[in-house]
Amino acid sequence: MSSNAITQFSPYQREVLLGLGGLLFTLVLDFMLFPALSSLLLNRMGLTPAQFGIIAAAYPLAAGVSALFTSGLADRFDRKKYLLFFYAGFLLGIVICSLSDSFAMLFTGRVVAGVFGGVVASICYSIITDLFLEDQRGRAMGFLQIATALSLIVGLPLALTLANKVDWKVAYLLTLLLGAVFLGGLLCRLRPVAGHVSQSKEEGYKSHLLKTFFVRRHWLVYSNNTAIVFGDVLFLTFFSAYCTNNLGFSDDVLPILYGVAGLMALVAGPFMGVLADRIGQVRVFWLGSALVVINVLAYLALSSKTLWLLLIVHAILFIGITARMVTSAALATVVPASDKRGAFMSIDASIQQLAAGVAALLAGVVVVQSDNGRLENFDVLCFMVIGFVLFTCVLMQRIYRATLRGNVLFQ
Repeated sequence: MSSNAITQFSPYQREVLLGLGGLLFTLVLDFMLFPALSSLLLNRMGLTPAQFGIIAAAYPLAAGVSALFTSGLADRFDRKKYLLFFYAGFLLGIVICSLSDSFAMLFTGRVVAGVFGGVVASICYSIITDLFLEDQRGRAMGFLQIATALSLIVGLPLALTLANKVDWKVAYLLTLLLGAVFLGGLLCRLRPVAGHVSQSKEEGYKSHLLKTFFVRRHWLVYSNNTAIVFGDVLFLTFFSAYCTNNLGFSDDVLPILYGVAGLMALVAGPFMGVLADRIGQVRVFWLGSALVVINVLAYLALSSKTLWLLLIVHAILFIGITARMVTSAALATVVPASDKRGAFMSIDASIQQLAAGVAALLAGVVVVQSDNGRLENFDVLCFMVIGFVLFTCVLMQRIYRATLRGNVLFQ
């Protein structure tokens, strides 16, 4: 893993990365867009905060349940057909959202988008693992992080501008248009990915699901990725409110912070991927974890309205978050066998979605708002985040040792 000689991408691999990155771009844009439209939806649709909360929860819960129930089917089909089917369903959910004029219809749109969209990312990562060599996967995962970055830097500001200047439904039409373009591109250019099908079809759906679910080394990865998501969501749930209510920054600063986060992901994703392929995923993961711990503590030390200092802390924090995401995804792909990789990715995605919901609820229990608007116990939340970061460092070391021993350590 630490060899200096790395395999270059072929032209076809670059096409695949572009297509899959486009799909992830629209997924992230859709996921980030809904909470960003909260004020418009509350005012123009007349939704109550309770109704908005129900709709906001619809996507991750539907995505988590869908990913779990479809995980036993993930390795029984050509991954190209499987991907296009679920992404088309996701776009159907976007169509419903763009036509919504009531609580019930918008709720339905978010459920449909979650049921189908919650599976798409795991299929994309399975395809990456099937089509890219081990010493290419760090860079491949890093380039996929560009989708998240561009969604924050370009996609979300453009969608919000259209929503404010024209109508909030136009923002969903933008997502639909982009999605249709990438769907057509993959339909024409992506080749069948079916080398795993003959093995997985030898066992039934239930057997395949259980044999993938109840594997000890798989649960090592599930636990690590869940802890990563849990810590990130714990911190980010009240990050914006902490910056405005406690640090005294205006709401106008928040788009700048999101833009900085996207820019860091854009730059750090490919760089950390290359670095991971050269010196090893686990070392880069430790580096990213150290940056996260230092900068979470730095947030607690901030007490003035010095914007440049906030931007520096936020930028370094997201470099660390990106490094952890890229390397954990790359190393985890080595663990499952080829004929169980799709089911493994689906189960992993399902658990992460459900963990994100639980983490947000826990953050809401820990943090309370005082009469003057300040958030109390945010420091408790930060120390919880640090605990999860350190826990993932231990788990990543064990995953790394398992891969060195041929994936048999926890069989």
